[in-house]
Amino acid sequence: MSDNQPTNQELLNGIQMLQGSIERLETSSSAMQGSIERLETGSTAMQGSIERLETSSSAMQGSIERLETGSTAMQGSIERLETSSSAMQGSIERLEAGSSATQGSVKTLHDDVQDTLEAIHGLSSYVDERFSMNDDKFTKIDNRLNSLEGFVRTQMVTKSYLDDKLASKLGDYLAIDKKQEVKINTLVYKLEEKKILSNREATELIRTSPFPVSPTV
Repeated sequence: MSDNQPTNQELLNGIQMLQGSIERLETSSSAMQGSIERLETGSTAMQGSIERLETSSSAMQGSIERLETGSTAMQGSIERLETSSSAMQGSIERLEAGSSATQGSVKTLHDDVQDTLEAIHGLSSYVDERFSMNDDKFTKIDNRLNSLEGFVRTQMVTKSYLDDKLASKLGDYLAIDKKQEVKINTLVYKLEEKKILSNREATELIRTSPFPVSPTV
């Protein structure tokens, strides 16, 4: 045997190293499949969060509409109070013209009416201010929800993207496995030609490969 030719032990060690490499590649492929499945699960959970955000936004919109309806009803009540106050003012003026004896009582009643009108006006201003503040708050909340929804949608991984990545990685691993298999089969054929391995041993080694082929006879 020439000095440049490997010994039987070196050839067997080479086969074991190649088989170990194939097993590590298969383990890495399984781990990557698990990572892709976790990504798909995370994508589904994120989609559920978006749907819950949209439901909350719809409920908030309903609350705003109910507040606006309540504001309109309160405005109508204020207007009716102001009409009643105007009618009362007219009655007071007629009482003042018709009876000087009741001037003091009329003046007191007039002052009470003025106080009532001022209180109603103050209440109306306060209600308007509060509704204006609530409108600003709801607008800010709606803007934040829209911004969050846009961010989530742009960062969410789609199923088609995951499928493409999985197909690409699986193709890469299959190509690597095929190259390793060609090397192992070539080595087995050489060992069989040199009578280091019997035909039965060569056949058993080739049948254990991911891409089995018919051994030479």
